[in-house]
Amino acid sequence: MTNVTGIKAKLTAVGACALGAVALAAGPASAAEWEVDYAGSASGGSSWECVYDSSRADACFGDVGEWFAIRDKASNNLPVAIQWEFYLWGIPERQGVIYSTAGVSAGWQYKNKSFPESADTNGDTFVKFRACEAQGSGDTRTLVSCSSWKYSTT
Repeated sequence: MTNVTGIKAKLTAVGACALGAVALAAGPASAAEWEVDYAGSASGGSSWECVYDSSRADACFGDVGEWFAIRDKASNNLPVAIQWEFYLWGIPERQGVIYSTAGVSAGWQYKNKSFPESADTNGDTFVKFRACEAQGSGDTRTLVSCSSWKYSTT
């Protein structure tokens, strides 16, 4: 009986250590802070790369000046959003969402972000983004009906 109890205690300790190691390993990947912004009507950017494969929204990124653009395509009174992630030398540096609550009639809405310019020739410094519909309210809406991810250099 004592042997079984000792083995159970050792297995529990090993399991706890393994879970702790997994938590530590997962930590740096999620270290990028989450930024929340709202698009406005000001225009900007150039050299646009876009995703058009969502039925709810179109999204673009202009690498000159680091502008994002979003356009609502569904007349359903729900906001749309760009979910984005910025990688510096292959490491997730920043991430966030840009909401547009202006509706279909507003057309393209824009938000300027600032990312470090890079002389990266390996393609390890980039932005990835996608267009989504946003359900709920406030800064923590649920993103649904998202497009595929689009990758663009900065």
